[in-house]
Amino acid sequence: MAKIFNSEIELATRFLLILREIENISISKLIGYDFMCTYGNDFNISTANLHGENDLRYSELTAKRDIAKISIKFLLGYGYINVNNTSYGYTYSVTDKGKKFCDKLNDDYSEKYSMLIKEVGESYSRLSDTTLLKYISNHALKKIGGVEVE
Repeated sequence: MAKIFNSEIELATRFLLILREIENISISKLIGYDFMCTYGNDFNISTANLHGENDLRYSELTAKRDIAKISIKFLLGYGYINVNNTSYGYTYSVTDKGKKFCDKLNDDYSEKYSMLIKEVGESYSRLSDTTLLKYISNHALKKIGGVEVE
C-alpha cells in the first residue's frame, strides 16, 4: 500500500510552497522551516499544529532528512526547482513551472501553510543552518524535559 502521509511527494509539495516564498535556501533550512510550519503551535507562530498533537513529532525531524533528499531529486527531475552551487553549499529555488504548480494548490491547508512560511521566514531567515537546527533541537528538548544542545 502506498504511503500518503509524510511521503516524498507530500514533502516535495511543502518544499515547493516554502521555495515560492523564500528563495535560495538549503535542504537543512527546508527541513527546519517545514517542521516549524507543520508544528507552528510549538513555536508560537500558530494557534494549532497543522499535523495535530503528536507526542512523537520531534522524532520526525531525524527521519525527514532521507525523505527530503528524495523529495529534492523528484522536484529537480520534474523541473520544479533549480539547484544553486554557492559558497555556503547547495541551495534551491523554485522555477516558473514550480510556481505554476503552487498556484493550483487552493485548499485550506496550503493557504495556512503558506501563511506560516512567511512568519517563519521573517522570524528565522537570519539564522544559519546549524543555528536553526540547534534551535529546533533545543526547543524539542525543552518540550520533553531534556538537556539543551550547546
